[in-house]
Order: sequence, then C-alpha cells, then structure tokens
Amino acid sequence: MEKIRKDIGKKIKAKRNERGIKQEVFAFELGISQSAQSRIENGLEDISFVQIMKAAKLLQTHISYFISEVLSQIDTNKNNSEKLKLFESLILKYDDIIKQNKKIIVQQNNQIFELNNKLERKNKKIDELKLLINSKAFPSA
Repeated sequence: MEKIRKDIGKKIKAKRNERGIKQEVFAFELGISQSAQSRIENGLEDISFVQIMKAAKLLQTHISYFISEVLSQIDTNKNNSEKLKLFESLILKYDDIIKQNKKIIVQQNNQIFELNNKLERKNKKIDELKLLINSKAFPSA
C-alpha cells in the first residue's frame, strides 16, 4: 500500500509541476493544508478518493492517471469479478459525490431565490421611500 501511496503522490506532484501550479495554491483548491499536500506528494499521507477526483479535475487529467497503479496491483490471477467489484465501488463513490453536489446545488438555488425575493422587497421599499421623499420635498399645490 505504501508503494501505491508514493506512486500517487509522485504523479500528483509531477502533473502539478507540469501545469505550473504552486503547491500552496493546489492544496487550497483541494481543501487541505500545504503541509498535508506535501506529505501526500512525498507518499507519507494517504489521499482520499474524493481528493484524487478533485486533483484530476484541477490538473485536467483523467483519474486513471493516478489510480492505474492501484488497478495494476490487483493480482492478475484473480478473477474479473474482483476487478469489477473494485470498479463498481469507485463508481458508487463517484455517484455519491454527484448526489451530494446536486443537493448542494438545490440548496444554493433555494438560497438565491430567497435572496432575490428579499432584494425585490427592499427595492420596492426604496422606491416607496423615494416617492414619499419626493412628495414631501415637492408638495402639490
């Protein structure tokens, strides 16, 4: 497992350097500290599947670039059903992330709708106050 962790870390570092992204910027985008990013890149700390997916997106590469070593570690003598189970688990995790993101988007859309309603009410109140000020400043004869 340590070999896999180091391999993934090296690939992240190489691709990040290739793209010219500073470690602190990349760590921020992943939502981790720079020291955690350094430990990941040096193979001293595990990286979550979600973080690998984010890294692939940020580095504009396919996730298989990072996990090819994981897949090759599967004993070639094992049957295809075990490989299929691994892929299914990866897909399920990815689907869960998509569902979570959809929920967040719906919540944010609801918040935007509520804020737009508040803004409309405040603008209406401002218009009413302007009319009131104008009517007092320029009373009709």
